[in-house]
Amino acid sequence: MIVLSFFIKRFKLIQFFYTMVETETSWKPLDLSGVKLLDIKNYAVVILNRPISLPREHVVSVWKGASFRICVDGGINRWFEFCESVPDNSLPEKYPHCVSGDFDSATEDNIKRAKVNGVEVIHTPDQNNTDFTKALDIISKKKENIESIIVLADTSGRLDQILSNLNTLYKIDELFNNRNVKVYILASDTLTWLLQPGSHKIRVPEILAKQKNCCALLPLGKPCIVTTMGLMWDLSNTKCEFGGLVSSSNTYMASEVTIRTDEPLFWSMCLGLDSS
Repeated sequence: MIVLSFFIKRFKLIQFFYTMVETETSWKPLDLSGVKLLDIKNYAVVILNRPISLPREHVVSVWKGASFRICVDGGINRWFEFCESVPDNSLPEKYPHCVSGDFDSATEDNIKRAKVNGVEVIHTPDQNNTDFTKALDIISKKKENIESIIVLADTSGRLDQILSNLNTLYKIDELFNNRNVKVYILASDTLTWLLQPGSHKIRVPEILAKQKNCCALLPLGKPCIVTTMGLMWDLSNTKCEFGGLVSSSNTYMASEVTIRTDEPLFWSMCLGLDSS
């Protein structure tokens, strides 16, 4: 029995590392050359009901580059408020394709304004899912070929909402039928996404690597066994978990970071943007 147990463990270890090699995912979401912030194509943008504190020029760039735009409930209030601070000629397509939610925070005037200007209004009263989750479900049905989603959601304010937004990222594969859609949460100075089990290669803009901007590996949910290469404080088959080791306030030693994890793991990187 001892010998059998030994071989089973060896087999599982070999199987794990084989899976890591087979499922390598490349990430290169950022550009950071001048006004251009993103280096992705065929993406949707989602505006949640959070302050829009990303620098104006980057918000405009993200909005213009999206192939589908949706405001979620009170996100339409935030978006129209933002539009008032931007000259009309810099944002000719100011109306989203869709606004959705249970509409407990969107004002009646803004819903009417959206309708009058041809915006599709979708009421989603189901209380078993968040408005954010329901908005992603709408995107999955309306834009089956979408490759990425940028979610504008500042990470200040209520902790329960912040964690709820992160929890939604665990549902991406289910919502998009395992179509490998990449979903990023973009805040005023951070970009965050969920790394699924496997091996990941993240391309870091040279300016962030040179400036030693912060990055983090956050094991929300289950403990993770993590190995990295390219960070100031690399991990080597290290167990990360809340109540144990969390790799926060890390930084870069190279412009390419490789991460291997056996469980879902959040990656977050500071953008070094001046929001003034």
